[in-house]
Amino acid sequence: MQAKNMMLGLLTSAILGGGVAVGGYKLLEAEPGNVAQSTVASDPQVRYTSALRSSTYAAPEGLNFVAAAAATTPAVVHVMTEYKAEPQQRSQRMQMDPLFRQFFGDQFEDQLRGQQPQGGGEGSGSGVIIAANGYI
Repeated sequence: MQAKNMMLGLLTSAILGGGVAVGGYKLLEAEPGNVAQSTVASDPQVRYTSALRSSTYAAPEGLNFVAAAAATTPAVVHVMTEYKAEPQQRSQRMQMDPLFRQFFGDQFEDQLRGQQPQGGGEGSGSGVIIAANGYI
């Protein structure tokens, strides 16, 4: 009898919870015609990319990216760097976190002894020269 009442209570709670969830969703659901989208679409100043193919629309001279890119291209630089890794001091390298030591044990620390970092690294990037002295 108790199990039956418990199952009935769970079923009632599930149905009630589902009803509250669906009701809350329907209450907060946005209307089909989004107001912001219809406002933007009716603005005559808005031009969509698909409309530019058949349009005679030209960007104003002050906003023309092509002219700005052509003027700054000589100042664009590509920077590449290489560096060698410096070996760490043994005392710094062997100072392991106590939790790390507890998890892996002292054998892991023994395996690390004698291993030096190999090689180095490389990096690259681009920038724009913004001053006559070459500041990038």
